[in-house]
Amino acid sequence: MAPTAPMLQFGLIPPFANRTMHRMNDTTAISPDLLDDPVLREADAQAVQDFVANGAPLDPAVRTRVRARADRAREANFRRIGPVNIEELLPPSTVDE
Repeated sequence: MAPTAPMLQFGLIPPFANRTMHRMNDTTAISPDLLDDPVLREADAQAVQDFVANGAPLDPAVRTRVRARADRAREANFRRIGPVNIEELLPPSTVDE
């Protein structure tokens, strides 16, 4: 049995806990039609808002669809922009050495 990741507030698992080579979550089993359905997308957004605001339980299917949409957006941005070095985007330090 694999070691379990530490639980964070609201029962979330840190994103690095289940990380593989290049994908954090395996969302290949989700139909693209479900991810693009505007009614389902709105329902998922409302469920996430209820989870954040009130601590309402989040259905695992909703969590999986939200992660799949995030993976899709992240991969599209990576294809469009490429790797980003965050240090180049930060303002220079104001502390003199």
